[in-house]
Amino acid sequence: MTGPIDVFGIAGQSNAQGRGTAALAPVTLAGLAFEHRGPGELVTPVLDPCLGASSGSAWPAFLDTFTAASGRPACVVPAASGGASLVEGTPAPYGSWSPAGNLREAAAARFTSALGDLADAGWEPVWRGVVWHQGEQDAQQYPDVGGLRAAYSDALRALGAWLAGAVLPGEVFVLRLGDRSGYRDGYAAVRAAQDAVCLGEGFTMAYTQCDLFPARGWMRDPLHYAQAGLNHMGTHAARAVATHLDLLAEGAPPAPTGPTIAQRLRQVL
Repeated sequence: MTGPIDVFGIAGQSNAQGRGTAALAPVTLAGLAFEHRGPGELVTPVLDPCLGASSGSAWPAFLDTFTAASGRPACVVPAASGGASLVEGTPAPYGSWSPAGNLREAAAARFTSALGDLADAGWEPVWRGVVWHQGEQDAQQYPDVGGLRAAYSDALRALGAWLAGAVLPGEVFVLRLGDRSGYRDGYAAVRAAQDAVCLGEGFTMAYTQCDLFPARGWMRDPLHYAQAGLNHMGTHAARAVATHLDLLAEGAPPAPTGPTIAQRLRQVL
């Protein structure tokens, strides 16, 4: 294996891991899309469940679309953690991305290890940054909803700067938070914070439709996305990322609205 390969870290909480249905996720093509699961463990083709997913995730769809749109191999490095918070002061029984938390150091180590493993395997890894989907814990548990927008904005900017220093400079591609009945003020505050942060350098809003999932019937439960939502999120985020990076190949197909080639291949595997 030789040549450049685009590398993306995956960070956030349970919807970034995936709680969907693996049988409804695409499988990517061998030798083009990869998942790094640990030292010396590079998986291709990528087939759900990805690391950390209980079943289906957004990442086969992300890789399927990104590789088709760019014509380049790509690798994801999952490091999301279910129930994780970001803002200092949000209850964090399942871990936190805050400076005092236990997740950012572990994620940076995973991302750095993946880059080394890819290089050892003969690739020329190109670190593109982190795909971030998170905010449910903060939206539901932060004790001051009125101050959540400012607190989340500050925390996300600080995390992006920390990751750039701990791994390599790269973009944070934000997949904007969804919505949940009973916690709408908190969810709206997090979405507003993510919008504001993505106006600044180093952050790009790559997907904005998660708040529409309940009306579309794309929820597995009140908190977690069903596979239809995960596939849509991964597919459209990947095309937005490829466009932002100026990697959209000439004549690349639009984001698919029906089964992809990889999904059809899965039916005969």
